[in-house]
Amino acid sequence: MLVEPRKNGDVVTIKTIGNEEIIGTQVDITDLHVIVDKPMTAIMHENGMGLMPYVMTVSPETKVKINKSLVVVHEKTAKPIADEYKKNTSTIATI
Repeated sequence: MLVEPRKNGDVVTIKTIGNEEIIGTQVDITDLHVIVDKPMTAIMHENGMGLMPYVMTVSPETKVKINKSLVVVHEKTAKPIADEYKKNTSTIATI
């Protein structure tokens, strides 16, 4: 089984022991935390899957520290979902 390394700048998916699924851009990994930028969570609605802010009461530019002791899964996000995440979090306007 090939395990792809996760690098800073990758879009990653983190699943916590509380069953939360977080998608974000990995900024750093410390001894205690995984730090992600623009964390989002996957939601289901009538048109399929969507994304919403993981923490709604902080600035969207806040880098969130996730305690590593609460992480069950930490992997690179599947390309189609990572592309959608990038489209939804980009500050570059497309025409």
